[in-house]
Amino acid sequence: MILTVALGAGSVLIMVGKPVLLRLGLQKCAAARSSAFGFACKVTASTLFCLAGISAAAQQERLRFRAAGMLLAFCCALVGDILLAMGPLLHSEEYKTFLYLLGGGPFLLSQLCYTATFLSLARLRLWLLPVILMLPLLVGILWGAKALRMKAEGIAVLVYAGALSAMVMAAVNLALDGGMLGRLVLPAALLFAASDTALFLANLGAPKVKAWLERQFTVCVMLPYYLAQALFAATLMYL
Repeated sequence: MILTVALGAGSVLIMVGKPVLLRLGLQKCAAARSSAFGFACKVTASTLFCLAGISAAAQQERLRFRAAGMLLAFCCALVGDILLAMGPLLHSEEYKTFLYLLGGGPFLLSQLCYTATFLSLARLRLWLLPVILMLPLLVGILWGAKALRMKAEGIAVLVYAGALSAMVMAAVNLALDGGMLGRLVLPAALLFAASDTALFLANLGAPKVKAWLERQFTVCVMLPYYLAQALFAATLMYL
């Protein structure tokens, strides 16, 4: 348990500590300012939450199907993180957009794995099904209000938003059963949804929204995302 918590906490601290280190004086270091430094931080942090999940799963006598589903979700997220982190390394906006869309694929698979795992742990309450429409409706409203500036990628974002809402719905459904598992899963799912919604706005939002989120990127996107993954890793101790 201690190793799982330490790895999960390390994942969060790396991303939170990066801007802190820059403010403490590393801003004069060319390597720290570079996109490569940010890439290394993100890949390391994502690798740590995968290792946290593996550490938690290793405490079981055998790898259960549900634990395997969570580990697969972590691996998909790691691949997605690597693809998204490669964008700033490139100087072509065309390639950045391509990697952004390509990176969404592994994250979509990750959300489906989380959803399937959570639904296998609790009987589905049918009255929760409308929750699946929550984020697609929000994205549609923001798109219609031009707060989100999307073109061809709009459909992909709507599909991913639906998968993310399904994951939240499954987490709420599990949390209603009570227990430590539900208490870990629900805040993790909500943090993940908040992070991805902020990421949509940071990448595709109106200029003023994008500018504000660029200044608050660590707090609004990175911190909730890595907290969510650390909490998800901890759930493997209770599967």
